[in-house]
Amino acid sequence: MKKHFWRGQIITDEQLESKLANLEKEKNSFYSDSISWDQLLYSLEKFGAALQLDEKINSYLISLGQTQTEIKDLLLEIAKFCSRDNILSKWKKELGDDQAPFDFKRVDFTRNLFEAWKPLGILTHILPGNAFGLSILATIEGLISGNFNIVKLSSKENNFALVVFELLAQVDSKLAEKIIVLKMSSQEVSRLDSILAISDGVSAWGGDGAIQSIRDRLPAQTRFIPWGHKISMAMISQKGQNLTESLKNLASDIVLMEQQACSSPQIAFVEVENFVELVSFGKSFLPLLEKESLRTSQSELSLQEQAEITNQVELAKLESLYGNCEVLTTEDGHARIIIEDQEGLRPSPLYRTIIFRPIKRNTILSTLSSWRKYLQSVSLICSASEEMELASQFIQAGVTRVALPGQMLGSYQGEPHDGVDALPRFMRKNRIELSHAEGIFRPESMITEEYKPVIPSTEVMTKKGFQDQNGDKEVTRYYFKSGGSSGKSALSPFSYRDYHHQMQAAAEGLFAAGFQPATDRAVNLFFGGGLYGGFLSFTTILEKIDAVQLPMSAHEDLAFVAEMIIKLEVNTLLGMPSYIIQLLTQQKEVFKKYSGITKIFYGGEHFSPAQREWLENEFSISLIKSASYGSVDAGPLGYQCLFSSGGIHHLNDQLHTLEILEMDQDQKISGSEVGRLIFTTKHRDALDVIRYEIGDVGRWVHDQCQCGRRSPRFELMGRMGDVFRAAGTFINLQKIEKILRDNFNYQGESQVVLEQKNNKDSLTLYLDSQFDLVIKDIFDSIIENYTDLREVVFKEKALDFSINAISNSALLRTESSGKLRRVVDQRNRS
Repeated sequence: MKKHFWRGQIITDEQLESKLANLEKEKNSFYSDSISWDQLLYSLEKFGAALQLDEKINSYLISLGQTQTEIKDLLLEIAKFCSRDNILSKWKKELGDDQAPFDFKRVDFTRNLFEAWKPLGILTHILPGNAFGLSILATIEGLISGNFNIVKLSSKENNFALVVFELLAQVDSKLAEKIIVLKMSSQEVSRLDSILAISDGVSAWGGDGAIQSIRDRLPAQTRFIPWGHKISMAMISQKGQNLTESLKNLASDIVLMEQQACSSPQIAFVEVENFVELVSFGKSFLPLLEKESLRTSQSELSLQEQAEITNQVELAKLESLYGNCEVLTTEDGHARIIIEDQEGLRPSPLYRTIIFRPIKRNTILSTLSSWRKYLQSVSLICSASEEMELASQFIQAGVTRVALPGQMLGSYQGEPHDGVDALPRFMRKNRIELSHAEGIFRPESMITEEYKPVIPSTEVMTKKGFQDQNGDKEVTRYYFKSGGSSGKSALSPFSYRDYHHQMQAAAEGLFAAGFQPATDRAVNLFFGGGLYGGFLSFTTILEKIDAVQLPMSAHEDLAFVAEMIIKLEVNTLLGMPSYIIQLLTQQKEVFKKYSGITKIFYGGEHFSPAQREWLENEFSISLIKSASYGSVDAGPLGYQCLFSSGGIHHLNDQLHTLEILEMDQDQKISGSEVGRLIFTTKHRDALDVIRYEIGDVGRWVHDQCQCGRRSPRFELMGRMGDVFRAAGTFINLQKIEKILRDNFNYQGESQVVLEQKNNKDSLTLYLDSQFDLVIKDIFDSIIENYTDLREVVFKEKALDFSINAISNSALLRTESSGKLRRVVDQRNRS
């Protein structure tokens, strides 16, 4: 009984009738079933891995007469095609972008103009008999281009595709719902027409007659994507006739796959002076062909195949009576050379039959011009000095591939097929212009569905756990210093794809924060060198949005920096707050006279409220925003928009997922509680970043942002060391410092020392005595404005709280770096 595959299920031929009867009504659901890019990548890679282990598929292939080696090679080829790396590389190569590839992206910074690749919609693949693996690969290409796929196989085709897609349905039922596989004859006209009528594109494989027949049946506006028969050849120059190894490899190309591939050589053009030389060369080549033929067994030919070979050989023997043709045959009769003393191209009867004809290199174009639409590959056997000259002539004649001898049937990831890439033919380029999209790089960020991250079921990874990873040296291209414990530097590895994905996301964040590439002129003042990534990263970030920039770094000659900023009319500073403050302080009068600095984007540190006020009052700077929130380990994690203030950021959700867990256990926080920020990078080539405890604390911001983006928002509340537990209550040093700044304009350093006295926790806040401080007023203000602290001190009476003013030099610091120890816990926990 004939079977078909319909959106995840095997159906009978009788069931197919009712399905086709409702096809017109059901087709709208084909368009609406969308799958996220991340889910598509995950499911296809999982499917590829499962494919190689599935016993049912292995058994079925054995029943078709496949050897274990052939099965392994076939399934490995499909698995590689389904791999994340292959799909991303294919998208990047064929469509120019592999990051949120279906999303609209801004193409003009002076207008709200966006472009995106979108699927055609319903894509029908019409495949020839004995397609075998082709049906799987063609369907996968349809899936990664976002299409709904209808695959028409020959009615006599085996059930390999059905068995394979049954497995896909087990891996991801939603993805399998985007596939229909029909086994039917092209003579079943009504069925075929019902499919073609709803198709937005038809990809068809076959000979001229089959291709033309399908073309004639299509509605005029349906995109037709033909993959017709092609012919390939070899070119052997005079110097190449002595290159024995290359000639051995050519013999291998002739024998391999019985010349059934479009890239198999059917004819060899030989550069000779006369027919005698051509025959002589043929005789020298015959032993090489015979040796290769003996190495590879030949399956029994059909009566029709053998008849075609016999017909051409006998005709050639008749021609040999006139002295312009000769046939050379191996002893076992399995391979043959037909040598003809005439110009031009003609196909071979295949099955180890190669035709030799003479050629002059100045006649290559005229010889091949009438076959231009059919040409595919050429293998050049020549000297190094001739290679590019000959390659250029064959390309000019219409050849689309120049391959090395012995590798004519080989391929590489992302190779074009017959001179074209598949994905652009399976897709359409859309453009939109929006009235309200200022500061938006990807409009889809305004319609993102409810945040439901897929969280791996693994342990939370600490800083040490991250640093203990070795990373993948094969793909790592960048190493950045990420700091470390005990004075030991740690390195964070990135592939180029990792790096550029992250820099693109950071660039979109900078644009969201208010940087305008069309009008702003930037100076990059971040530190560089010593494996520090700040300067290099922001150079790339600015490149991504086509910004004018001065790659200055934190240059020591502040007068020169100021001179260049003014000379080149820079209005935007990017750098660390400490350097920017130093620059503007030392060059204050110069910059006040210039009055051209209007924007600052900072990273690595924070501006205090007093510093912000000084920048705004002294220099009329109107915009001060975080350039990006991130870490060297995990990359850009969040960004600010024009409506974000303080520590509030949008999540870079195209790169990461975020969990916020309780301070003392790995449980999700509830509501807007403060917790530990745990990030998972969706994919990184060089190493895994899964449930990484970044060291920061924060809370969710649940209300929707005024900017219109639907990406999750969170508020940074400080470093984990700033949040500590005393007498059973979590206390945040940054909250205490905010009270000090807001109510007393205190700009000095603060330190908390925790002790245990008389079986009771004690908290002492140490402040810098060089500031004019009234301790009682400060104590009262903190208690009044910090409810949790007030309750644990006075209501629960579980904590002693005091404030002392001491000299700055008396504050406790780390020995190695001299950095302030903000929270010092001296309690005895034994």
